[in-house]
Amino acid sequence: TTVHTRHDDIAHFTCTSRDQTASITWKRERKDLSNSDLGVAVLETKNGGNMESHLFVAVTDDDLRGKYVCISSDKPDEVLRTFVIESK
Repeated sequence: TTVHTRHDDIAHFTCTSRDQTASITWKRERKDLSNSDLGVAVLETKNGGNMESHLFVAVTDDDLRGKYVCISSDKPDEVLRTFVIESK
């Protein structure tokens, strides 16, 4: 999935797992992302029988554009989804 943003837009991506015990992590440039990273917020919720992880990226400069990867892990299975932020 690719989104095109302007400066100061907020990009929102969602990963869903059908297993509420699965772990969902977000990466950018092979680095784990967390709420402590500048311009990033991660919100995890349970929705019915699903686990959802929402990634919000405040695109305040071009350094926050690029490829983001969501990894849903329910041992031994792992599912990856890729999201890209590009300029408008």
